[in-house]
Amino acid sequence: MKKGLLIVLPTILVTAICFLLPTFVSSAVTPVSFLYPTQTNVSTGVLATGRLEKQMQVDVTPDFPVVIKEYAVYPGDTVEAGDVVAYVDVVQTKEMLLTLAQTASIIPEEYKDVISNISLDESVLSSVIPSAIYASAGGTVLSTGVFAGEVASTTDTVAVIARGEELVAILEVDESEVESVEVGDRVIIKASATGSKQYGGLVAEVAPAAQQVLAGTQQQTVVQVRAVLSSDAKELRPGYSVSAEIQKKDAKAVLTVPYEAVLQDDNGEEYVYVYESGRAVRHNVVTGEEFADCVAIVSGIEEDDILIGEASLIRRDGAFVTQKEAS
Repeated sequence: MKKGLLIVLPTILVTAICFLLPTFVSSAVTPVSFLYPTQTNVSTGVLATGRLEKQMQVDVTPDFPVVIKEYAVYPGDTVEAGDVVAYVDVVQTKEMLLTLAQTASIIPEEYKDVISNISLDESVLSSVIPSAIYASAGGTVLSTGVFAGEVASTTDTVAVIARGEELVAILEVDESEVESVEVGDRVIIKASATGSKQYGGLVAEVAPAAQQVLAGTQQQTVVQVRAVLSSDAKELRPGYSVSAEIQKKDAKAVLTVPYEAVLQDDNGEEYVYVYESGRAVRHNVVTGEEFADCVAIVSGIEEDDILIGEASLIRRDGAFVTQKEAS
């Protein structure tokens, strides 16, 4: 009896294993979806802020320090070269210059060269003080500067005249980033006045010198970049404040994968699972720029690697996997 049992028992075990083996194998092999990394073209952007101006603007400044009596034009008026922009208060100007002459120690630097060339006699002053300030070019008056009754020095802008219709953005780029900006780079611009709407443009000029500006309570060194806007910016106005992203022409290709393909361990190390000979093998990666539905992989995988799409399904490094059947 025992001998017969010994003969039958292996048969029973083999039969049981044959029945249970498919169940064991299916539970040990995880069905997953496979994917390849995607080549995505990205361009690095330089952020900047600034203001809008007409492309051809002329600043009207006096040739002689004067007191403005009244303006002959207003913003929006059209002028020709030689038209009167503002009238000069000759009496007030004369008194201002005579007062300055009596207090020579406090004469502003910009007046000294002018005053030193004339005799400060009332009769002489009457002949040299201009009666008006004239437009140096034709166009549309965008703004007036010095208020009536105030002194306009030879460096003050009395009026700004626009000679063309195209708008330009005068952008301030931080000195640490300006070396990557070139003429011809594409610019995406947003104006505070028009919300989230975007406008296109091209970099037309990068200033040859930097300048200091006040950013909050600190000085910042910036370089002005002039960008010409496209013709579809009709609702924009000169003087609007803008923000911009200057995009590079030479976009570079990076490998990207869906977010669900990337995991992070307790030490903060990011990794993916790569399909190798039926197994899911862990590859540590370095991620880069993030996009709406994927992330760039800087290093750790190759373009022809087969990745596990649902990385969270893998319980251990080297686990057996199989391709999930299409639903």
